[in-house]
Amino acid sequence: MISPHLPLLGSDPAANSIKASSSLDSRRSLVLQADGHLGELDAPEVSDSFSPSVVDETLSSSNPRAQPHASLTFVNGLALVLGLQIGSGIFSAPSQVSNHVPSPGAAVLIWLVGGIMVWTGAASFIELGLAIPKNGGIQEYLKACYGDYLGFLFTWIWIAISKPCAMAMIAMIFAENLSIAAGPVDVLSAWEVKVLAILGLFLITCINCLGTIAGARAANAFLILKLLAVFSIAATGIVMGVTGRRSHETEPEWFASDPDPHRQTMLNWAKAGEYITAIYGALFCYGGWESIGFVAGEMTDPSRDLPRVINTAMFVAVSGFVLMNIALFMEFGLHVFGATGGTVYSLVVSASCLGALNANVFATGRLIVAASKNHYFPKFFGNDHCSAREEESLSTRKALQRFPALVSAGILWFAERTETLRWDKKVPMDF
Repeated sequence: MISPHLPLLGSDPAANSIKASSSLDSRRSLVLQADGHLGELDAPEVSDSFSPSVVDETLSSSNPRAQPHASLTFVNGLALVLGLQIGSGIFSAPSQVSNHVPSPGAAVLIWLVGGIMVWTGAASFIELGLAIPKNGGIQEYLKACYGDYLGFLFTWIWIAISKPCAMAMIAMIFAENLSIAAGPVDVLSAWEVKVLAILGLFLITCINCLGTIAGARAANAFLILKLLAVFSIAATGIVMGVTGRRSHETEPEWFASDPDPHRQTMLNWAKAGEYITAIYGALFCYGGWESIGFVAGEMTDPSRDLPRVINTAMFVAVSGFVLMNIALFMEFGLHVFGATGGTVYSLVVSASCLGALNANVFATGRLIVAASKNHYFPKFFGNDHCSAREEESLSTRKALQRFPALVSAGILWFAERTETLRWDKKVPMDF
């Protein structure tokens, strides 16, 4: 019996393929109607942008763990960026910058020029982030522009070398300043300082293992503390300078020539090198603005919030760093705070380092998940190897069959207790 709508195709399979293809292109096809007459029937709509990559993305979207949970707001993004920018550098680099320039005014200009230079680079990331609003940041941008090879290289260098080294340095600065605040410089041995650094990093990692919301809330808390630290130092120093209550009676000569005889005999090329070195010091402190790209896929409204986050963060960082350096040249610290100032300053730097560690762990974790989705890392790092809770449970039990009962029981217990973290809060924690 003939169906009321039977496609009329020839006996040649190749011809059938050509006719089917052309019918899709024209979105019409010939059918044999019930009364025996030929007629036309609208074919289903097919997207002109149909491609294998679209198929891959559609299939991956069926996995509830493949898609990041959009929960980051403008404030969360701002906390992440400023959490990295206001790290340990701004509290230690001003002296390094001023050592390479002849006057306080030149040092302040270096901070302003460096901030403008960084802002131009950050503006380009706004365009890239809006064009590719996915987790992964630079990895995704390199992949889209130059292919998987450069994306793969960047990911491994960033995760295996760059970020671990940066976090180790920040953790050590945290531990050293905390030990200084606790007592004399030699109150802790070198090994004890390292253990304290590991404990600080472990604490921040545990907070981020509670999920995106916990890491974002920690970033918000550190943001408030850092902004208070930077702008309170800036405000206090400027007020003391304007009212004349400085640690020295004479005002700083902002653009006076450097009395150092060695600098006066320098060649122009050597002087230019000194200025470039100072600019690099300032650029190092402004680093961190690129971190928002690593979590763009988890922002509730990236098209609106991404430009706001980067531009607001750059404005706050540039103005705060410039004002803070002006205050430091007023030499307010000893006059205002006395002997207690050193302890307070060390605690502020320690807390700032913890905030920078939190931002690094938060962003790097998202980069690892994005890398696993691109097959740069094993896919279990991205929580993609199972599409349902039941499938994960069966997979885990099957994998543990060859292990002793005592070992498998402990792993199964841990898997059951962390199920909500992995499936509902998207914490990368797999077996």
